[in-house]
Amino acid sequence: MTFKTTTTKKEQIDYIKKYAFFLIPKGYRIYVIFSFCALFIIFIDTLFEGSYLVSILAFFGILVCLYIVTSRIKTPEYTATDDMNCVTKIEINDKEVIGIAPDKTVKETLTSYTNFLVIRDGIFLITYNNDQKKKGLTMLFVPIPKTCSIQKQELIDLLCKYDIKSFNILHRY
Repeated sequence: MTFKTTTTKKEQIDYIKKYAFFLIPKGYRIYVIFSFCALFIIFIDTLFEGSYLVSILAFFGILVCLYIVTSRIKTPEYTATDDMNCVTKIEINDKEVIGIAPDKTVKETLTSYTNFLVIRDGIFLITYNNDQKKKGLTMLFVPIPKTCSIQKQELIDLLCKYDIKSFNILHRY
């Protein structure tokens, strides 16, 4: 089975921003939620007490929490071209994912992906990197038209064949 689709860098980034928080590891997500809530309570409390300097510090702490969450998420390198409207061709065959941008072609094996997430508009392929140099989360959004449910199912079957795990947004493990 060979599956071909096209996407733009802007589409990739928009979908990754939309679903990114739910795709980070569950334990990490819980720490961020607790620290965000604590800083938000401190921020509101200090505003009512009139300690504006402390409330500004809590506000910057909230911004740091949000930055930490978003900094772990990376788009695949073949979507990172200079032209925002550049069309990236994504081809998935039985063994590899090929991304074709105007300035480069990147080939990755299907086994390099650890998880996938099925959404209404397509499928996310996700890799959790633990290397010191590439630490973080790398995602690739594969758009599939809503009318092509058979292709979507074939792609899901192919990913399951390679033991790439699917996960639900609400319950990851």
